Amino acid sequence: MATHDRLQSGGAHGGAWQLDRERVVRLTPRESHFLRACSGQLWVTLATPPGTPAGAATDHVLDAGERMLVQAGQMAVISVTRRGAPASFDWDRVAAPRRAEPRFSPLQWLAQLGLTPQPAR
Repeated sequence: MATHDRLQSGGAHGGAWQLDRERVVRLTPRESHFLRACSGQLWVTLATPPGTPAGAATDHVLDAGERMLVQAGQMAVISVTRRGAPASFDWDRVAAPRRAEPRFSPLQWLAQLGLTPQPAR
């Protein structure tokens, strides 16, 4: 099988990447990503994640609609499982956790607005 750096996007599944039976794709994200099979069936081999003891790569099969996490720095090798049946996948970055908003007391909110509390009458 040939390895290609470029994939075709678009088609029946919008932003999904199309993968035919002749292609093998290697992806090593700088940030963690979700790999989701949009159509067909994917064979995914994951290398041992960075920062963990070295071990054997693991193989996974993703059917349409299933997804898996590929950690930052972890290589994923993706191909189609069935001969002659193309597949497509999405590759979406994992959203960073949102920082908690600071909590203010009512008096702190008034101070933030430049107001001072008035005594009750």
